[in-house]
Amino acid sequence: LGRVATQSSAFILGSIACALLAVMSESIPRAGMVTLAFLVRFFMLAGNCSTWVFTPELLPTDIRATGTSAANAAGRVGASVVPYFVTPGMAPSSIGMVMMGMSVFTCFVCALLPETSGRALGEATHGDDRMVKDGRSKAGGKSNDVTKGSGSKGDL
Repeated sequence: LGRVATQSSAFILGSIACALLAVMSESIPRAGMVTLAFLVRFFMLAGNCSTWVFTPELLPTDIRATGTSAANAAGRVGASVVPYFVTPGMAPSSIGMVMMGMSVFTCFVCALLPETSGRALGEATHGDDRMVKDGRSKAGGKSNDVTKGSGSKGDL
């Protein structure tokens, strides 16, 4: 099973569990709700964990670092805003359907990514075009190799 299939199937299974939780939340016993909630969390976590394997094969370090920072900032803003939209009086089925929709959207976005399974790190999307021989990126960035400098504080 490749990276794309693993990630997409985890998100689609999570969306199915979200839909079941949303539709059956008021008609099943508490143990059933807890089981479905566990399955939602399990599949969402599996999809997110596969992202940590997948992204180093797709993107160079500087882009990953910027993307991670932007995602962290967006997550913090979202965490501070969501309590104003998701209130205690809101129906659990509505919350579950929104989560299901986001999971399906994520599944489709993941399905558009190139497969990297079986390829060497760095050859998945950019091949040898990512770095030139002297250790500088084509964008003109400096090398991350700190062993090349003279060891002074200015080199770090």
